[in-house]
Amino acid sequence: METLSPDRLIIVLLFLGALLALRYYVTRNRDVLSKKISGDRRLKLCEALPINGGRVYLLEADGERLCVVAGGKGAPTVVQLGTAQEVQS
Repeated sequence: METLSPDRLIIVLLFLGALLALRYYVTRNRDVLSKKISGDRRLKLCEALPINGGRVYLLEADGERLCVVAGGKGAPTVVQLGTAQEVQS
């Protein structure tokens, strides 16, 4: 079994440095990157919360806010909350 030579150590350190630099860039530019990835989608998940074995989702579809309550059993319930501007004010 070969020992860790200096050139292999340098390669590993450079690779780890590149990974850390990439992580720093992604965390620093998270908002810009997420907007580029998501693009102009019609349906956007704003928030999801687990509640008593089910989940509550806050969605935005074509400028309308929707609340979807989905339990483990049964059909999900959808409630229209209004437009995004009405909900924020």
